[in-house]
Amino acid sequence: MFYTNKSGQLYKMKRNGTQKKVVSKDKELTLIGLSDDFIYYTKWVNDKGVVDVYKIGLKDGKTALVKKGLPPAENPIIVAGKHLYYISEIKDAHTVGRMNMTDGKTTPLYPLGSISSQAINIGGDFIFFYDYQASDRDKKELFKVKMGENKVEKVTPKAK
Repeated sequence: MFYTNKSGQLYKMKRNGTQKKVVSKDKELTLIGLSDDFIYYTKWVNDKGVVDVYKIGLKDGKTALVKKGLPPAENPIIVAGKHLYYISEIKDAHTVGRMNMTDGKTTPLYPLGSISSQAINIGGDFIFFYDYQASDRDKKELFKVKMGENKVEKVTPKAK
């Protein structure tokens, strides 16, 4: 099992609670996922008001920067297979984006009218997110995109 302690240091231990070991001495980490042989986490960049995404190798313990300068961690960042899904800010507009962690290529997927917490979530083979206009928070629209693909679809209620 992997976990962070009160100061945000990354640890691992066996499921029975034995063999606790520090994985990273960095502090104030937020775990965001596990993919292949890496653990992904964010670290706050205090002077810029953003988070950077890092990975640490499970076998060698080496740390590497994955993505710089994402909006703060209350907006979910999801690791799904070879991709990282996130909300980014481009020219004062928020966008749902995807990064291929193999080659670093980023793809903007959908512009958001407003930003909110829990705007991105994972379900099965899809990434779901919602959008609403700042003038009407009760009128949310739900969208989905299949992992690794670019086609964003609006989710509509099924007729009864």
